[in-house]
Amino acid sequence: MGFQQGFRINTNTAALDTYRSYSASQAGMERNIERLSSGLRINKAADDAAGLAISERMNHQVQGMRQAHRNVLQANNLLQTAEGGMSEISNILGRMRELAIQASSDTVSDTDRDSLNLEFGELESEITRIAETTKYDDMYLLDGSFSSKKVQVSADHSSSAGITNLDISLGNFKVASANTDFAGANSISGSTAVSFANGANVGLDVYKLDLDTVARSQTTIDSVDLMVDALNTARSKVGAQQNRLEFTASSLMNGIQNNASSMSTIRDADFAAEAADLARNQILTQSGSAMLAQANGLTANVLQLIR
Repeated sequence: MGFQQGFRINTNTAALDTYRSYSASQAGMERNIERLSSGLRINKAADDAAGLAISERMNHQVQGMRQAHRNVLQANNLLQTAEGGMSEISNILGRMRELAIQASSDTVSDTDRDSLNLEFGELESEITRIAETTKYDDMYLLDGSFSSKKVQVSADHSSSAGITNLDISLGNFKVASANTDFAGANSISGSTAVSFANGANVGLDVYKLDLDTVARSQTTIDSVDLMVDALNTARSKVGAQQNRLEFTASSLMNGIQNNASSMSTIRDADFAAEAADLARNQILTQSGSAMLAQANGLTANVLQLIR
């Protein structure tokens, strides 16, 4: 049983108490509506200062990993473009080797050998054309200019090589002109580049590419075989890096999923809990409004004393 406060008209303590409870219920209902409309438990720093800071860091991390994942996909597309050009060069080398073997036989007349050599020269020129025109996003891939390019595969930065980025280098697959050299080089993640028939280690007089005579045709077979070996090495390294990028992409997707899940736990609203709390606050707001009207009417009872 409470203390009797008597009749007072200047200060209606019952109305003030009721209004305080009504205001708290109204504020709670507005907060519930805000969370349900946005889907977020934290809409401003005042809702949860520490949670906001943590979730913002996670959000930036997730955004960075998503962009890194796109970088990986683009790098894979670039390597696939390069590998497509190498595949065509490989097909051409197969035909060139076939022509060299045909021209290595004395059963071929000089006239026929000239015809074979003409096709052989056109195929050489086509290899150079492919090497000079294979490009991705206006970057030439097989002419020797695409070297030591980096792919950012992490949402962070580290000065240590191979931690946050991967190196891609593609070689020079041009045949500069008839009777000169073919250089095929490719490196992956800092491994040693493989090169063929540059003036430093292979004598060009020995490895000339033409079918003028039986002897030169036979030597050309060896030259084409070396070119095929260099090209196959380059293609295998491109394939190895594509496989690595596939695992990198999978790792990034796992990171995106886990970080997004953690961020959701901190920042997203629980709709079931918010809906239940909204129903509670709606009832309290309605009853508080009714009770406030009752409390405001208490002072009218004083009039009964002075009639």
